[in-house]
This record gives sequence, structure tokens and C-alpha cells, in this order.
Amino acid sequence: MESAEPCQPTYRAQRPPPRPRDETELQVEFARQDKVRWFSPKVLASTGQRVLLSSSIGDFLDKRELQQTFPGEVPTCDADGDEVWIDYVADTGDGFDATYSVAWLTSQRSLEVDGHLLPRAGLLVLGGDQVYPAAFPQAYDDRFKGPYKASLPYTSTNSPALLALPGNHDWYDGLTNFMRLFCTSEEKWIGGRRLVQSRSYFAVRLPRKWWLWGIDIQFDAYIDDPQIQFFKQVAGEMGTGAPLILCTAKPSWVDVEGDRAAFRNLAYLEDRVINPAGLRLLASISGDEHHYARYAAVSGGQKITAGGGGAFTHPTHHLDDLLRVPVDPRGRDRQEFRLQHRYPDARTSRSFSAGAIRLPFTNPSFMLVPAVLYLLLGWATQFANRTLNEGLAGSLEASTERFGWSDVLWGLWLNPVSVALLVVVLGGLVAFAKPSADWSHGPRKLLAKDLMGLGHFVAHLACGAAVGLLVIEFASLFDGAMFTAALLVALAVVGGLAGALVMGIYLAICCAWLRAHGNEAFSSMGLTTYKNFLRLHIDGDGVLTIYPIGLDRANSKWRLDPENRDDEASWLAPDGTELRPRLIERPIVIDPKVVPRSTVIG
Repeated sequence: MESAEPCQPTYRAQRPPPRPRDETELQVEFARQDKVRWFSPKVLASTGQRVLLSSSIGDFLDKRELQQTFPGEVPTCDADGDEVWIDYVADTGDGFDATYSVAWLTSQRSLEVDGHLLPRAGLLVLGGDQVYPAAFPQAYDDRFKGPYKASLPYTSTNSPALLALPGNHDWYDGLTNFMRLFCTSEEKWIGGRRLVQSRSYFAVRLPRKWWLWGIDIQFDAYIDDPQIQFFKQVAGEMGTGAPLILCTAKPSWVDVEGDRAAFRNLAYLEDRVINPAGLRLLASISGDEHHYARYAAVSGGQKITAGGGGAFTHPTHHLDDLLRVPVDPRGRDRQEFRLQHRYPDARTSRSFSAGAIRLPFTNPSFMLVPAVLYLLLGWATQFANRTLNEGLAGSLEASTERFGWSDVLWGLWLNPVSVALLVVVLGGLVAFAKPSADWSHGPRKLLAKDLMGLGHFVAHLACGAAVGLLVIEFASLFDGAMFTAALLVALAVVGGLAGALVMGIYLAICCAWLRAHGNEAFSSMGLTTYKNFLRLHIDGDGVLTIYPIGLDRANSKWRLDPENRDDEASWLAPDGTELRPRLIERPIVIDPKVVPRSTVIG
């Protein structure tokens, strides 16, 4: 096992970069990006393609075994000192305002939060998904690297270190650009922070015998053998009873009720590496879910989700109050963890669900999808509907008087093209349905998906019939070719809006009352509220204190600060506003000397 340079070098060899004087000079570094519109047809198609590719040939894209050719370095972060401060930030790289708000807070020399004066961390750990929607080089520059360099462009001495774990979005290109940025870059710096890792996983030696591990669980695949061997070697150096902080890119512990195999990676690591070495896993930290949630065991162990680094907010009202987490790969023995706190709270989270109804306004390009579908169905239906054909032929007054719900609904099933389209739509909506964890396996899952998809389909069918009647009534005001043109235009416009509204209502109901589609409902809104990160402190007595820092609302107004003479000052500062971080809950204190042994239940 090789040693790496300290996380906090005592010198900085590079010169301060020039401060941008205007927006044009700033854009040389990066272009500010709006939040991702996840229901944009372009984003949906691109993301769906990459998910399909990664799920079908993910094993062939797995580069983790190739990383054993890179040095297996173990960075030290003030291991011989009295204390250390660490920041944990996950799910960055979405819209600029939210990403930079969190980056700006982590970059200040100190933060005063609810009476606690917290100095800038000597180590920044990124918990995954550093870029959205996919790992393109320009996306990394604009959505992550640029904002973080602007928040801390330079450090003169004691430069903080930066370590990153890849999330699923970092893996969509097979980890190529992640490795180039964080592991093999010749620059070795992002602003004033130093890059100290050589692989997509890492172990860090901390003061007072503490260690921090970051594991790479590529798309929930099994942990590769070279990675297991790496951590076994590290565990051999740590000594029996050494306290451990484990960072992973996905909070698998919250999925154990819906997916019995969800915790297999972490259980395998505990069973085969951590427990045999006599290590004490006292805190597990993850992102991926864009909220804050903390579970605690009777033994004192903590499992914390803190994915509020900049991506859209995720719901919390679906979280279980009690988790029975496996402690071995077969799940025979389990340990109970109870929910201690969540941010936002359950009531606020549930109230946010109604915002999904605004889908056609938050994602206007999505209306193209139902618009095209309604046009195709209208085109197919008119060949099988006698009254509509009379209208198209010119007998408008006579035909519209006889045209009603039965004509529209019956006409849809009289043409093989429209029938085929309806079957495709029904199959797509069933496939799209995602039941809650209570109904997510076995026959119950299939039943839930069928019922959800069928209900969604019936809603669109009724909406389509209403839209058809409305647009025919409108088009009857015109004659001849103008009737056809008015019909098509009205069908596209009204159908696009109505279809998107039906989708939004479906997501809102499922999220609020069925504990389903939380990701889809909240991604459609793109909320920049309730951002969060963790600031950890190991003091001279070896006590770990975790400060969960929340930001109820991201800042949206920034100004360039070209006249600032401080080389470490952020390039962009809040403009006439003030970021108001606060403690989400009281600091979590973990003292290895008093934490009891684990309580395991059969």
C-alpha cells in the first residue's frame, strides 16, 4: 500500500488566477447553466438511452478492475494533528444557483451557523453525481468544475484536498470523464483545492485513529475484487477497534424494504472486510437522494443521507420510520435503525407534491410529446368515424350536432392504427409506473404497475376525448381547408397542454398519497430549496461531531467582485442578498470510547 501526499500541503506552488472583470471573462472559465429540465424530450431521450446502455452492457463498461494499474495511494489528512474538519457534499452539478450556493458556503474561511463558528474544511468529499444529466466534458466544466473554482479560486497555504466518488450519472460514459477530471488530471487542482486520488475509490487516514473510506458501487454492481483487496489491505493497517466513516454513492439502507438485495454491497463489505478486521463502522454517509435524512441504531451507529449539494429536491414523506438493515450478504441477521430527522419535514415534503401539476409550465417542451400523440390518434380516428369525415367533407353543421363522446371513444377502436397506438401507450404507461416500496416485489408489484398504468391510461383517454370534442367544436367555426388546419393546430396546442397536465396530476397524486413516483414528481419541479451538506469535525479527544447544515433556499442573485484584493475570495458574491445557512438538527456527536456494541436481531 502506497502513501500519498498529505491532504493539506503547507505550500501552494501555483500563482493566483486572474479575477474576471466582467461576464465575458468569466465565461472563459465556464458558462452558467440553468437547472436541468428533466421532462424535456431531449433530456428524456438522452438519459433513457444512457440508462438502457448502462443497464444492458454495464459489465462491459466497468473500468474499476483496470484501475489496479494506478497507484493504490492512501492520503492522510492531518493524521498526526489534533483535529480535522471535513465537508461532505453530494449531488452537485445541476443548476448554477443551487450548486454555487452550496459551493460558496463550503469555500468561506469560516461559517457562523446557529452560534457555532465552523472553519473551512481541510478536506472536501464529493459523494457522487458531480454532473447532470450526463458526464460530458463540457458539462463537468460548466456545472461543476467552473462553479467550484469560482467559489474558491486559490489558497495560499494549507490548501484543502478534494476527493470524489462517482454516482450513476458519472458512470453513464463508463467513468471516462470522471477519471480524467479527478484521478488522472495533470492540473491536480480545482481552484484552491488539491486533487489527491488516483482511483474512483479511496481510503483516508484521519487523526485519532479515525479513517474515512469511499467505495465505488458502479450501478449497484458487485464490488470488484481489486477494490475489495484494496480495502482489505487498508483494514490491515488500521488496527482492531479503529473507528470508520464509510461514504457510498447510494443510501442502500433505505431501499431494503422494497429491494431485498439493495444492501448486498454494503453488507458484503461489512461481512468480509470490516468485521473480520475488527473495525467499528460508526457512520455511513451517502447522497443520491436529494434531501437530508438520518437513521440511528441503538448501538449508536449513524446512517445519513445528505444529497443536497445542488440537484433538485427529493421528497422525504415516503421514508420509513424503522429500517431493518442486513448485516450479512444473505440477510439472515439484521440491525434496526430508526429515523431521527428529515429535511424537509414530511408535511412540507407532501405539500410540495402538488407542484407536479405545473409540469407543462416548468417543462414546456414536454408538451410536444402528448401533442404528437394526440395528433396521431386524431389522424387515425378520423378514418373510422363517419360523422367526423362528414365534417371534413364540408357538412359541418350536421356532423357536429351528432358528434359526441361515443363517437370519439368508439372511433379510437375502429382503426387498427389507432388501436396499435393505444396499446403502445398503455404498455408504456404500465412500464413507467413505479409502485411504492410496499408493492415493489413479487406479484404485488405487477398488480400495482398494472393498476397504476391502467388508471393513468384511462385518465389520458378521457382527457383525449374531451380535447377532441373541444377542438372539433372550435374548428367548426371554419370551412374547408381552414377547418382541417384549425383542427390540427387546436388539437396539438390543447392536446399538448392537457396531456401534460394529466401527467402532472398523476405524478402529484402518486407522490402525495401512494408514496410512488417521488423522483419523477420532484424532478419535474426542479426545486432549489432545502439544500444541505455536512461539516464533520474530529477533535483532539477523538470525538466526531457532525454538523448538518441546511439552506432553505438557494441564492439567485450574484455579482462579480473584480476589485477584491483577497486571492482566496470567491469570484462571485451574493448580490444584495444573504445566504442563511442553519443547522438542520443539533450536532450529532459520536464518541468511539462510549459507543456501545452493535445490537443484531435474527
